[in-house]
Amino acid sequence: METENANTPQADVMALEAMKTKLIEEAKIIYRKLDYKKFEKTALEPFVKEIKDMVDTRRLRREKRDLEFKISTQAFTSKTEKAIVKQIKIVDDQLKKLVKKEKILRKYRLVGGDIEELTKQAEAKEVEIKEIKKQLKEIYIKNRKTRGAGRSQKFKEKNKNEEVLVSLEDLIEVKRR
Repeated sequence: METENANTPQADVMALEAMKTKLIEEAKIIYRKLDYKKFEKTALEPFVKEIKDMVDTRRLRREKRDLEFKISTQAFTSKTEKAIVKQIKIVDDQLKKLVKKEKILRKYRLVGGDIEELTKQAEAKEVEIKEIKKQLKEIYIKNRKTRGAGRSQKFKEKNKNEEVLVSLEDLIEVKRR
């Protein structure tokens, strides 16, 4: 009996409706995430606008590493060593400021990538939902045609019976003419 029910249009409709509701719920979740990411991006935009030039911390890190290597491998007088340590502190302060800016830029780029990915996922879900709606529409049209054909046959059969029966009123009108 299950195989008979699985092939019925009602079972197909129920299965497709279940799939459609599941996809709609998934799409809702994706759209919520997308809205959050868009909000996050708009929140980061003022900070990104402040950072006009591209932040490159590699040069400062390399400079700091070279200075530390110089101190550890070479013998200096105390004055030159103190001067190098001051340079390291200056580079370190610059690096701290730039690292914050670099993190903001990285976060902004990642959020932009997330938005693109979520948009693609949402579009894919929309396409799947449209396909399911199309399949449901086809099933509904088939059901309407089959039910309509059955009803029209029953209606024709009733009309045939009624045509055979002639009312007395019709007979009286015939005699009057």
